[in-house]
Amino acid sequence: MVYVGGNAGMLHAFNAETGVEEFAFVPTAVFPYLNKLTAKGYTHQYYVDGTPTVADIYDKEKGKWRTILVGTLRAGGKGLFALDITDPTEISLLWEFHEYSAEAVDRAIKPGYSFPKPTVARLHNGRWAVVTGNGYKGTGTNNGGAALYVIDAIKGTLTKSFEVTGKIGENGLSTPRLADFDSDGVADYAYAGDLQGNLWRFDLLGGSATGPTTTPPSNGSYGSKNDGTSKFAVSYNGKPMFTAVATSGDAQPITSAPSLVRHPTRLGYLVVFGTGRYVEIGDKEPNKSYAQSLYGIWDTKTKGEGTNNPPSITRGDDGNMTKQTFNETDTTGKGETSGIVRNARIISNNPVEWYTDFNSTKDIKKRGWYLDFDGGGKQGEIMVEDMRTLGNTLFLQTLIPNDDPCANGAGNWLYAINPFTGGKTLHHAFDTRGGTGDVIISGIQFGSEGGVSLGQDEEGYKAFAPGDMEAITPDPSSLGRQSWRMIQNP
Repeated sequence: MVYVGGNAGMLHAFNAETGVEEFAFVPTAVFPYLNKLTAKGYTHQYYVDGTPTVADIYDKEKGKWRTILVGTLRAGGKGLFALDITDPTEISLLWEFHEYSAEAVDRAIKPGYSFPKPTVARLHNGRWAVVTGNGYKGTGTNNGGAALYVIDAIKGTLTKSFEVTGKIGENGLSTPRLADFDSDGVADYAYAGDLQGNLWRFDLLGGSATGPTTTPPSNGSYGSKNDGTSKFAVSYNGKPMFTAVATSGDAQPITSAPSLVRHPTRLGYLVVFGTGRYVEIGDKEPNKSYAQSLYGIWDTKTKGEGTNNPPSITRGDDGNMTKQTFNETDTTGKGETSGIVRNARIISNNPVEWYTDFNSTKDIKKRGWYLDFDGGGKQGEIMVEDMRTLGNTLFLQTLIPNDDPCANGAGNWLYAINPFTGGKTLHHAFDTRGGTGDVIISGIQFGSEGGVSLGQDEEGYKAFAPGDMEAITPDPSSLGRQSWRMIQNP
């Protein structure tokens, strides 16, 4: 089956073999606006504007696995919904969660436009949940409020609402990234940014402050105070672990999901994220007053230990972060892109000194790295799409908005970086060495807005974006067996 949302007001399900539509679903939240489709003075209206998420979950009450689809409305409305699609010929609505639903009506921070992409995960209380940010322009967000929602995947009840507060002004939590630090298939932490540039971490351990537990609650009904979620909390005493601020002092909004990379010292994660927003009509005009950035922040507290105040992390010459920079060039493609000349960028490779003493892990010197998107001057370049990882290489796409109706869309760049330093990779990730010799290219002008996806065919790995394709090469050191797991019958 192929599932796709549409701006005619429905989620559509098509048979992948025949192309025949099997069913369509109209969410409650879009019903009040369907009449606009027939208006004489119709202007474009968003409806089921999000990409659905499909996942398998275990239903403990019924003792079987089920396949669910979680859909969002994105710019089309303030809410999300879940369908049971285990058998596509007998689908059923599990629940809807929107600003007027019973689960949200009493919340101080209500669901906003559902731009964040939900994640389905198993929690430490033994239940499965849908984890998502509250989105944008929801009630309660004008005072700096934002929230992470943890929704029971089967019942649709609001298990937990982590409500956080930034500065006075518009806010909202974006797409979260969940972490499973011990690879047991259970979510331990969630990381997400907001419109004010705050990077938050949420503890989903549900155990003691010194160690997690995988034991579900033995008593109490789910949703009660004994449901195993009482110790779910906002990390670092309810404070953001980092706030992204440009050299101008302007907050840098975070609207895409962070990417998590094991720190090269094997202690904790590097939380990698970019900044920028592309949500409203006004965002089509590039903001050239200050640069957006890419960050890698070191989170050392990932073994279940408690957290106090966040560490001080600052950028700049006197800060404790390493800065990487751009150089402009051009390059000529090879293979399927032979003869195509692209604008290109080379990123520096400044080393990151993680510890004061190389032979000691006692005193931390650097807390991360950053790269400002100011190549070719401040052009309003932003990062609003999720990143992709291939081995030890992080691929990401940026966007340069263009509000000229006569122009050919927006400008875009595809980057391949070393996530451990924020600098250039140690190998040629792009097969574009024509005219550049042995210089490692880190970025090429690429595609149009819509994000990048990675794929593989008989000729190797490819990066795809709307209207474009580029051959890419994984880090040689990442090839071969990455992990293994022994499976035994009970």
